[in-house]
Amino acid sequence: MIENLILVNAGFDYALTEKANITFDWWYMSSVEKGIGMYNGVPKVISPDLGHEFDIYYTYAVTNNIFFTTYAGIFLPGAAYREERTDERGSLFTPFVRGDGKADPAYVAEFSLIISY
Repeated sequence: MIENLILVNAGFDYALTEKANITFDWWYMSSVEKGIGMYNGVPKVISPDLGHEFDIYYTYAVTNNIFFTTYAGIFLPGAAYREERTDERGSLFTPFVRGDGKADPAYVAEFSLIISY
């Protein structure tokens, strides 16, 4: 269950040919409420900005039942992940963060062959 999130999406889908399709997606993620973290034992309000994600999908229909797909995405962490804090170990209720004020992007790439019958 996803709670306390605002997810904004814009995308573009284009049929390159009858068998090939490409899709671009952009996502903005934000928390409804500002979080609370700790910095040297003092409570600190955390930004609700969780970040942006960009995705690209390519699908090619080899036959009516066989599809080749590729997917690539990047997540650019928002201000919530770039806060300096000393509670970086996290818990069941808070995220595990670096705490040093830096946050690296996350990448994904996927290649698949789908056979349906």
